[in-house]
Amino acid sequence: LWTLNQEYESQKSIIFRGHEDRANYVEFHPMGTYIASSSHDETWRLWDIETQKELNCQEGHVAAVYPLSFQSDGALLASGDLNGVAALWDLRVGKNIQSFVAHRRKCLSIKFLPNCHQFATGGDDNQIRIWDIRKNKCVHIVPAHLRLVSGIEFEPEEGKFMMSTSYDGRC
Repeated sequence: LWTLNQEYESQKSIIFRGHEDRANYVEFHPMGTYIASSSHDETWRLWDIETQKELNCQEGHVAAVYPLSFQSDGALLASGDLNGVAALWDLRVGKNIQSFVAHRRKCLSIKFLPNCHQFATGGDDNQIRIWDIRKNKCVHIVPAHLRLVSGIEFEPEEGKFMMSTSYDGRC
């Protein structure tokens, strides 16, 4: 974790240790007090920034974990792995509550919509899928790109716009 001052000079302030293989992705909790990290060790971990302690290590994936996304109220976290699985975790009880076969091989991007009950995944099948956690299923497929979907972002107020990035060079 790096601290930036007003002149944008950086100073390394915290190193979080715990993953047994390379770390792949980080995401700040909406409240700003926690950070999640994912790894090739098939886990994601939740860290307390102030105490610098690991709060949770989730081992439910059976492949390297890449993308992470917190629900806007911070209660849930979505994760994706290199087997194409997207998993939903309830941070209040510390366990997996749903898993979806999201893509054929790799789930490389994941993002909650602002409405809190849907999230999107992008994968190496060149598609974006919208998942409804109340219905426990995919509700929409967007044939978005010619190559894998590497990132997804939503307009933060209502989620009425979605932007994606891809290895095809398009956004």
